[in-house]
Amino acid sequence: MKLDQDNAITMEMPKDAHKIKLVRGLLGFSELREMEIVYDEGELPFMRLRETQQGPTKEEALEFFVVEPAGLIDNYSIRISEDDVEQLNISESDGTCLLNIVTIHNTGGGRVVTVNLVAPLLINKKTLKGKQVIIENFNEYSPRHLLYED
Repeated sequence: MKLDQDNAITMEMPKDAHKIKLVRGLLGFSELREMEIVYDEGELPFMRLRETQQGPTKEEALEFFVVEPAGLIDNYSIRISEDDVEQLNISESDGTCLLNIVTIHNTGGGRVVTVNLVAPLLINKKTLKGKQVIIENFNEYSPRHLLYED
């Protein structure tokens, strides 16, 4: 299946739909199966992907910055394996949400913000099931695509 920023990849989900179930967790974090998408209008376009099974305190919850690629990454068009499409029960009519994990690097002279374009998080908006996938056309993109540098 081919997805690009022009075919309905938007974050518009029902208000109570911010909790998602990950089929296999995140890469390197297979135990993270239930996550929630949290955002603050002052931080947009960045959102947070936060674990719901937290430690003893809320501060110990693991979270990642994520961003929708639409409007930020020009010509981002990915191919998803049929296996991933089947695992998430995605059809052409289902709405999908695509999020990419962001990394903030503190360098000696400032900050560098990169986004992983190779392994996005694909979410079926109807079932709220998601999976971090390795795109089939991974050789066309970088796992450290420069988003911002100061």
